[in-house]
Amino acid sequence: MGDNDGNVKSGFKNNSKKSSRILFIVHREQIAKQAMKSYKNVFGRSKTYGLLSGNSKETDADILFATMQMMSKDEVMTQFQKDCFRTIVIDEAHRIGVASYQKIMDYFEPEFWLGMTASPERTDDFDVFATFDHNIALEIRLQQAMEENLLCPFHYFGITDMEIDGVVIDEKTEMENFRFLVSDKRVDYITRQMNFYGYSGDRVKGLIFCSSRKEAETLSGKSEDIDDAIKYEDRFLSRDSLIAISKQPRYLKSPDVQNFLHAKERGIDVELFVRKNKDDKISKEFYYLGRMIATGNANEIIMANTDKPAVEIEWKLDTPVREDIYQYIVNG
Repeated sequence: MGDNDGNVKSGFKNNSKKSSRILFIVHREQIAKQAMKSYKNVFGRSKTYGLLSGNSKETDADILFATMQMMSKDEVMTQFQKDCFRTIVIDEAHRIGVASYQKIMDYFEPEFWLGMTASPERTDDFDVFATFDHNIALEIRLQQAMEENLLCPFHYFGITDMEIDGVVIDEKTEMENFRFLVSDKRVDYITRQMNFYGYSGDRVKGLIFCSSRKEAETLSGKSEDIDDAIKYEDRFLSRDSLIAISKQPRYLKSPDVQNFLHAKERGIDVELFVRKNKDDKISKEFYYLGRMIATGNANEIIMANTDKPAVEIEWKLDTPVREDIYQYIVNG
C-alpha cells in the first residue's frame, strides 16, 4: 500500500491469547475480495475463506474478510466470541479513530493485532501509533519502495484548467454548466496533454476522479464500469426502506445525526423528498414520499472521494413508495 508520499507502515499489538482464526477488516467490499484472492494465492486449499459484507454472510471460515460497516453491527459482531480470532488485520488502519472501528477493537481480544496504512500521521488528535503500542513491524518510504522495485517509477505533470466559450472548467462547473464538464473539447484537451507528455507501455492507463456519478457515467459510457468508490450515495433498499448518507464531516455523536437517530422520542418529523429530475441539481420540483424513521442501523463511514467521515443511516418509510416512482428512482 502507498499514498502520495509512498509512506507504508504496519503496526502490531500482541495480547498473548490463544485462538485459531484470522479476521481481515476493510472499509470496502471490493478490497476484501482482492485481499481474499491474495491470501488464496499464499495459503491455497490449506485454509477456508469467507466474506462478510452487505452481500455475503460467509462467517464460518479459517480466514474471514469483513467490511467494517457489517462487522460493527451489534447483531453481527456478537455472533463471534471475543477471542475467536488469533489475528485481526485492519486495512487502512489510519481510519481506526472512527467510532465503528473503535467498537470492533474494544470488543475483540485477539492474540495479535496488525494494522496497515500508508498515512499513519492523522491531522486530528487520534494517535494511531499508540493504539498499536508504538510497535512498527515494517516501514517503507517511497524512495526505498522504488529502489526495491515495489513501485513503478513515475513522473507527475499538472495541467492548467481550460476554457470553453469563456468558461473556466473547474470544480464548480457541474453546478453551472454540466455540458462543459463532459464536452468533447475537454476530453480532447486532456487527450492532447497525455500525448504531449507521453506515457509508458503500449497504451495510456489512467484513473479519472469525477465530481458526480453522472459525470462518471457520461465519461465512461457505461455505468457498470464505474468503480464502487463513487457508490457512497443515498439508495433505496426496497419500496419502504433506504440508506441515506449524512453531510460531511459527521460522526455518530454529531448533534444532527443524534437528532435523526432519536427523532421519534424527540418529537422530530423527518420527511422524504426526492427531486423529480435527478440530474437537475437546481430544480425545486420534488416527489414527496412521506415520513420516515431511522431503524437504528447507522455506521460511520469514510467517503472515498473526500476521505472525510460521514454517517450511513438506514430509514423506514411509513408508506411504501408508489411502484412507478420507485422504478424511476432506482432505474432512472
